[in-house]
Amino acid sequence: MCEYDDRVEHSTNPRAGAWAPRGTRREVANREAPERIPVRPQGDIPVIVRVVWLDGTEEWRPARAVRWTAEHVMVAWRDDQDDPRSERHEWLRAGDVARSVSWFVGPPQTPRAAGAKVMPA
Repeated sequence: MCEYDDRVEHSTNPRAGAWAPRGTRREVANREAPERIPVRPQGDIPVIVRVVWLDGTEEWRPARAVRWTAEHVMVAWRDDQDDPRSERHEWLRAGDVARSVSWFVGPPQTPRAAGAKVMPA
């Protein structure tokens, strides 16, 4: 059962300015906090998230789902993998978070040698 606290500040990262001036961090344009925020962490699930930055750049990046509601997921990632202080937490709509994807384009196939037999599927 989820517990909620309506008094929780809806900041997506309360420690955001603790390690670096606010102006040096890229801001997420598609962040959106739920109306009611779960009080306790709910897990640490590897996910892939769609991030849209304020400059319009879009990227898919690995993250961890740590809290969620029916429509939103709080995800965490490090801007610099080697710096634990760069970890950030953002609320995103559930549609911007996936546990796996099958639509990424894989690496190019190596050409087969002439005369090589192909195994039937």
